[in-house]
Amino acid sequence: GTSIVRVLDQVVGFVGLNTQEADAAKLSYRVSVTRDLHHAGYYPGAQSLVTLLISEEGSGRLLGAQVMGKAGVDKRIDVLATAMHGHLTVFDLEELDLAYAPPFGAANDPINVAGFVASRELRGEIVCQDPRAGLPSGHLLLDVRSHAEVKQGRLTGAQHIPLDNLREQLSAIPADMPIVVYCQKGLRGYLATRILMESGFAEVRHLKGGFLQAKWNGLGQEEAVASF
Repeated sequence: GTSIVRVLDQVVGFVGLNTQEADAAKLSYRVSVTRDLHHAGYYPGAQSLVTLLISEEGSGRLLGAQVMGKAGVDKRIDVLATAMHGHLTVFDLEELDLAYAPPFGAANDPINVAGFVASRELRGEIVCQDPRAGLPSGHLLLDVRSHAEVKQGRLTGAQHIPLDNLREQLSAIPADMPIVVYCQKGLRGYLATRILMESGFAEVRHLKGGFLQAKWNGLGQEEAVASF
C-alpha cells in the first residue's frame, strides 16, 4: 500500500516493501539513496528531499520506496506508487517525462535522479558503499567537497581533495589502496568515482547519500587527515 504522514515540519511517504519485508520475502534487492531539492535550487524556497528506492537485483523492478522532506513528498510518492502499479523498473524512472517549471520541479526531477543512481549501480557502472554497514577497514576515505563544506564537519580519517582539484591531485592518492569517495549529497562523489575509475584506480566505491547520509547513520566525524 501507499501511505504518507507529517511529523512536525517533516513529511514521510511510503509505498511497497521496506527492507525488512524484502528480507522476509527472501528477495534479492538493491537499495539506493539520493538527496535532492524538491524544485529548482535557484528558485526561492527549495527544500531537501531524500528518496530511497528498493529495486530487484537484475531486473530493476521497483519493489518499494520511501520519500522524506518538507515539501514535494506527496507528488513523488504518488509517482512511485503509479510506477509500481505499472510494473516499471528503475531504468524506466530514468526516462519519465515529468512536469517542469522552476517553482514545481527540476529539469531532472528527484524521481529521475533516483532512477539514474539505482540504474547505474545495477548496470555495474559504479560500486556503492552503504553507510548503514559502516566503512570498510583498509580503505582510503576521500572527501571531494569544498573547503567551506569540510569546515562544517567531515568523516573520521578522510583525506580532502575538492572535486575541482581532483584530476591535478591524482598523484597524491595511493594507487594500491581501495578508495571510498564521498561528497555532501552524492552527485560530486559519483563524478569523482568515475574520474578515479577512468584514471586506472582499480577499487573505488561511492558512499551512498554522501556526508549527510553518513552523518544520519552515525558515522564518526573529526578533522580530515590531509587537505589539498
